[in-house]
Amino acid sequence: MTDESLLRSAADNGDVGAMVELGVSLIGDLALVDELGALPPVRERIEEGTHWLLRAADAGQATAMRHLGHLAGAQHRPDEQQRWLQRAADSGDRPAFEYIWHGMLRRGERSEAVAYWERMMPRLAEAGDSAAVREVVRQLALSGHHDEAEHWYGRLGFAPTHDLMKIADTLADDGRVDEARRWLRHAVATGDLWSMIWAGGFEARHGSPADAEHWYRRAAEAGALFAQLRLADLLERRGHFDEAEMWLRRTGDYGSDELVAFLERRGRGADAGHERQRRLAERQRQDSWDRGTAVGAAPDLSTVVTSVVITAAVLPFVQALAAKAAESTYSGVRALLAKLAARSAGGRPAESALVVVEDPAHDLKLHLRTDETDEALQALVGLEPTIRDLTGRRRVRLSWDPATKTWRTPPG
Repeated sequence: MTDESLLRSAADNGDVGAMVELGVSLIGDLALVDELGALPPVRERIEEGTHWLLRAADAGQATAMRHLGHLAGAQHRPDEQQRWLQRAADSGDRPAFEYIWHGMLRRGERSEAVAYWERMMPRLAEAGDSAAVREVVRQLALSGHHDEAEHWYGRLGFAPTHDLMKIADTLADDGRVDEARRWLRHAVATGDLWSMIWAGGFEARHGSPADAEHWYRRAAEAGALFAQLRLADLLERRGHFDEAEMWLRRTGDYGSDELVAFLERRGRGADAGHERQRRLAERQRQDSWDRGTAVGAAPDLSTVVTSVVITAAVLPFVQALAAKAAESTYSGVRALLAKLAARSAGGRPAESALVVVEDPAHDLKLHLRTDETDEALQALVGLEPTIRDLTGRRRVRLSWDPATKTWRTPPG
């Protein structure tokens, strides 16, 4: 039996999904409907396809409604096209909504498009569209209907912390700081370290240094390097110099420049000079390690590796590797790295290669070996806050240090 025969059998037995799939298959390329639709074999397939789509639409299948709308458009029946697409959108089909909305924008109907967006978001949200739910939360919160916004937020099932921070910032920019803090609390309640760092900055900007210290300290104690720097800065300005220095030293190479500046401000030029020397020695050691040799040792040909460069956003790359590592499929991670290295090296085997992931948007490089240890790969799981901390810094390299058993960020 052919695929269409199998679909037809399933559709005959009431499978609505099969009806849609069969209808789309029978109609084929919409670009050819106008040109070939009059030919008897093509016309017959279009008619049967339309029959199955209509049956699915009668059963409430929004995707079928959208395909009927596109078919009507290909057959130059714009009013029918609009009706079917709107029915699909009203049934929760986001692609149909976006087709209508983008059409308004293309025709220059901006005010109509805005009104349509505002009218349709609650309908799509009721149908379970998570992006629409997020937009409804935003609209309600910014209009001051916070209880209703929180009701919708509770329906999401997950916490879009970036959305929550944007809502709070927009409210604060409008002078509604107390309302903004309501959404700030939702963001930090997720336990997301970046949200805590952002909350610290928010409170520092809006005149609450004690609250700023609270959020910076929570993120700093959880290991967020950027939070440690911000906490140290706050403590220094409040005269708590010993604790500020302690936090600066805990950042290691990440905050070395800030530590040098702090020591110079405190009149401790000799200590600042020692820190510069330590940083230079560390950089030399790290550069030597990246080349696969130990400082002061003769090159071991068994450890010298091929380097391949991949241009990609580092955070999604690490998230993908961490997902595999979290499942303890370390061999799968190594196989993926070896495959990427081989592809970048023109298909040559890359059993022991250094993969350099360059993120040009953030001036960040991630160095991984295709034969990284299980320990290094496991540590990828907790690396996301550190990567987020690196945003905005210049020429940073992130690599595994087997001596300290951590992913370290010496200056590039």
